[in-house]
Amino acid sequence: QIDILVRSKFHEAALHLEGHDNIHLMPTANLLGPILAEEMNEVETFHRVHGFVNDLRQHNYTEIINLSFSPVSSWLTKMLATEATQVKGYSRYGDGSFKICDEASEYFYAQVGVGQHNRFHLINMMATVAGVDVTSEDLVLSTIPQTRIAVPPQALAIHIGASQEGKRIPTLKWTSFIREFSEISPDMPIILLGSENEYADAEKIAASTAHAQLFNFVGKTKW
Repeated sequence: QIDILVRSKFHEAALHLEGHDNIHLMPTANLLGPILAEEMNEVETFHRVHGFVNDLRQHNYTEIINLSFSPVSSWLTKMLATEATQVKGYSRYGDGSFKICDEASEYFYAQVGVGQHNRFHLINMMATVAGVDVTSEDLVLSTIPQTRIAVPPQALAIHIGASQEGKRIPTLKWTSFIREFSEISPDMPIILLGSENEYADAEKIAASTAHAQLFNFVGKTKW
């Protein structure tokens, strides 16, 4: 049995992965809500986290692979693992100190850390942690999206969003880039991609550029 634990924002992407049995959602807002509220309630957060972890522990996982590269997630890994569980990625020792369980994660922590740049593609990093080799077939979807959008045979696709606000490139910079690109390749179509939350930014970018073949598909590529 192979189960996947993801945050809600990655749930839709996880649905199209193959080879797993179950997808569990990490209700971060619900779990941490009481402790982040104006009237902080640590006890309620403890009960919610305890209940969530206990439900997952019922599966008695023999191996846990933490691919988040997040020191915070190391606590969750520790709580889910037993003494017999093989763990890869970030975890914790019995005294609560930080534990790195494999060489790839050691590299990431030492050379990349939190909020820094990485020299290797994240796909290869995750594959190394998991102990698998990535093939070209792994990078091709075997399922076809239900929603098909007609696009030019050749175009420049730009994903304007990111998983966190601090990682996003400002709309003014995207506008400046598109203007300069249009001067170099005026006949090359440009496609804007992103989630529904980034639609307003895409509209600003489209309105601020005079590119004749700019297609705004932000929020329209949902599977």
